[in-house]
Amino acid sequence: MKHIIRPLMVGVAMAAACILPAAAQESTPIPPETTEIPIPPEATALPEGVVFAAPGFCLISPDETNVAVWHDAVYDLPSGAKRFDLPEVDWVHHSADGRYLFISESGMHDAQTGELLIASNGLYLPGVAEVSPDRNLLVEGNNVYDLTTLEQIATIDRNGPNYGEALPSYGQIEFVNEGRWLAFDRFDTEHENWVKVYVDVETWETILDGGDYPPGMGLRFSGDFTHYAVGGEGVFSYPAGEKLFDLPRGQVEFSEDSSVIMITTYPTTTTSNEPVLFTYVNAASGEQINRFEVPVLAYIQLLSRGLVSEPTLTRAVMPVITEVGVGENMTPLIRTWQVVEVATGEVLHELERVVEVLEFEDVNILREALGLPRSDQQFAGGRYVIWGEGIFDVETDALIFAREGSPFSLSPLGTYAYVGNPCMLWELP
Repeated sequence: MKHIIRPLMVGVAMAAACILPAAAQESTPIPPETTEIPIPPEATALPEGVVFAAPGFCLISPDETNVAVWHDAVYDLPSGAKRFDLPEVDWVHHSADGRYLFISESGMHDAQTGELLIASNGLYLPGVAEVSPDRNLLVEGNNVYDLTTLEQIATIDRNGPNYGEALPSYGQIEFVNEGRWLAFDRFDTEHENWVKVYVDVETWETILDGGDYPPGMGLRFSGDFTHYAVGGEGVFSYPAGEKLFDLPRGQVEFSEDSSVIMITTYPTTTTSNEPVLFTYVNAASGEQINRFEVPVLAYIQLLSRGLVSEPTLTRAVMPVITEVGVGENMTPLIRTWQVVEVATGEVLHELERVVEVLEFEDVNILREALGLPRSDQQFAGGRYVIWGEGIFDVETDALIFAREGSPFSLSPLGTYAYVGNPCMLWELP
């Protein structure tokens, strides 16, 4: 069952990296080569208002200072000047601060100059490489580098299962606790499940390893890192490790404010008719707040549509079940879906028709009832929203741009609306 109902964060791995002798330096802007807007070969003219265009798929950097056009080049924004050419590779992406560009089968480059800083012959996918918040460390696959010297200083074990041409995958990774710790997922090949590992980035010693506990049990720290929870074990103080109370078996998750813990308990076998259990407990006392049962097929729907929980864990989406059949042949059928308040079980919203399989608009209605943005809306800078094939000003409801065909996206800071392929950018007012 765990193969079906637990999502795996899968990426393509990178081979061992080699170190270049030059140290990382602060880059300087490059003089513009040209400000002429290229026209994609399949177009005879650019749509009105386009401030940049290029053939191929493009990705705007998080700081919106450049745009990488795959199989082409990296261009400066807003001038449109070419910074440097890109090779024919399978994947390109930016670091979270936009300072670096990761290029498959090449390595980590300075996003301003294109200088190769750390070489690798692997494939870079989001989550495979991560830069620390203070910009001093790079985790690339299983390798850790000091970005002030470009020297490798540690190794970690992030290996995942092999896919495709026997290439390993990597799980999620993030710097936590104000950048003092590294949290990553490692695949337990013996039990075929992912476990969470926390390490100290000063000593590179393991703080906690989910693999030290029974298979399938979750391991999570509270938001202030003063407590940690282990499914089937309990909640413990940190760093003393004093056990405060027991928890049922299952994957654990703290609410955004660390006041609630949700434990998701999966069926014990793949052939079991047991439901998936959601148990909510008070994170301070261990007192059970509520418990809900969800059939496996319904849980898969919720999971795949991002409706399993919301950050505060105060509301939950639950199916309304009707059983049909006789005796042992009774089969649960989903009649519709409700949003309930976890603390009381009160129904806050219910879809007003028979809905066995959640469709796009049903998901949006439930997300709104949870207090989450609709999945067909994308906000940037708190001002603009994508709705259908148009971009609107959320303050005035005015239509800013409309386009048939390829859908719009919004740049990370809300400066541009763009179409990814072929690449075209409009500057938002």
